[in-house]
Amino acid sequence: LLEPQQGISVAYSKNVLIDGITVVNSRHYTVSGGQSQGITIKNLKSFSYQGWSDGLDFMSCSDIVIDDVFLRNPMIVLLSILTVGIIMPESSVQNSTLWADIAHPINIGTHGNTKTEDEVLEDMLFKNIDILEHDEDDRNYQGCMTINVGDHNLARNIT
Repeated sequence: LLEPQQGISVAYSKNVLIDGITVVNSRHYTVSGGQSQGITIKNLKSFSYQGWSDGLDFMSCSDIVIDDVFLRNPMIVLLSILTVGIIMPESSVQNSTLWADIAHPINIGTHGNTKTEDEVLEDMLFKNIDILEHDEDDRNYQGCMTINVGDHNLARNIT
């Protein structure tokens, strides 16, 4: 059996609804988004044993709503959520269960456009999230959530 590189890819799109999908053993991302706006993910389940299998990764996306997801991924579960680019208001993650072996289950920021200044990651809401296990030995990757403002990123109004 061939295992998919990624479960779902959303690129250069608007107003996308992903609802009721189960993704098994994607090698990299359960859902990746790039240059997209208005992505809603509901009732999604993901299970992977792959070493570099992230959960939900969004680059240069805005207006993302994640509700009622269960993610079991060895690496970052909920992306490097919202990396690279300007993330606009109305992005939220709620009512979800995250299970990562290593790295941060929730990771905001990390990469940006080094040729510009102050890419803004703002007005994000995280609520009612259960994290089932986080066993990371590397001190730089411990913790359930990280906000990493590298590469000229600016993070504000994150609840």
